[in-house]
Amino acid sequence: MTYCVAIKTDSGLIFASDSLTNAGIDHVSTYSKMHTFVQPGERMFVLLSAGNLATTQGVVKRMRDDCRLGNQPCLHTAYSMSEAVDYVGNVSAEVQRAQARAIPPAPTSRLPSSSAARSPARRRKSS
Repeated sequence: MTYCVAIKTDSGLIFASDSLTNAGIDHVSTYSKMHTFVQPGERMFVLLSAGNLATTQGVVKRMRDDCRLGNQPCLHTAYSMSEAVDYVGNVSAEVQRAQARAIPPAPTSRLPSSSAARSPARRRKSS
């Protein structure tokens, strides 16, 4: 489970997040779930993330590249918070679509089980 918190105080904002990731029972690692996008003297955005780590990494990389390359739109040029939120949502959706196209759905296994009271087990005759 990921924990991300933002608290507004009289002095400003406080952001906190955990950094644990779990890639299975035998592999626990750390990765920051708090990402800052700073334009000194102009603006600062803090992105707290939860969910799929590969998606988070793809979204953050794309957003950093857009800022670094001066692509439009990007967080450095967003006119309003609403525009910034739309941009982050669009980047997230694009990354998720690209990942869905690149990785076919994994096969799943099912182990059906049933129980019926007062019913004798039936065996199918093999042909």
